[in-house]
Amino acid sequence: QALPKTLAVALDILDVLTPTQKNRYLQVKMYGKTIREVAEEEGCYINTIEKSIMQAEKKIAKEREKRGY
Repeated sequence: QALPKTLAVALDILDVLTPTQKNRYLQVKMYGKTIREVAEEEGCYINTIEKSIMQAEKKIAKEREKRGY
């Protein structure tokens, strides 16, 4: 069965992210992990995760605007 259009569009928009950005973004936004949890799992600094998610949000916003959403 085909995905609902809004879900298909959302997944398509996420494809503008790097695999690392996409994973971090989904861990925090979809699965509800804290930035601290993601940083601990990856063995990196909290501000690294924060910066990655902020960059992901900018890319998503730009792509949404480009597509008229």
